[in-house]
Amino acid sequence: MRVAGTGMGVTILLNHGTARWHAAGVAECKRRRDDAPAGQRHARKGDGMIDGHATGCMRRVELAQIADLQAHYNGLTPREKVVMALVVTSLMNKQVAAPLDLSEITVKIHRGNVMRKMVAQSPADLVRMAEHLGVRDDSISRYSI
Repeated sequence: MRVAGTGMGVTILLNHGTARWHAAGVAECKRRRDDAPAGQRHARKGDGMIDGHATGCMRRVELAQIADLQAHYNGLTPREKVVMALVVTSLMNKQVAAPLDLSEITVKIHRGNVMRKMVAQSPADLVRMAEHLGVRDDSISRYSI
């Protein structure tokens, strides 16, 4: 999505875990815009329009979503953070277990805890979350171990 006339891109997190937050954010932005007096609807800096949505408000929604992801990530144990970093690089459980000197079952338990604590619906959701948090290491791949 691009902001008209500025060349700036706006990224909005849309996956199963954040779609509800996005919908609630859009509704809140529309409500605030519609409730404002006519002369003040676009008076705030950064509240230009994209497809009928206030960009400043949408940016605040996006920042709130990233802060929420960061809060979930901070709730992980140090071991779960390490396992998450390896799991999101598409490594198999046995490939995650070997360098950490863990059993595959222990990796499965940590992986399940990470999915639950991060509120990820699928491994693909977890990968997107890791990319937004900046914890995904692209130098590690299934074939390099």
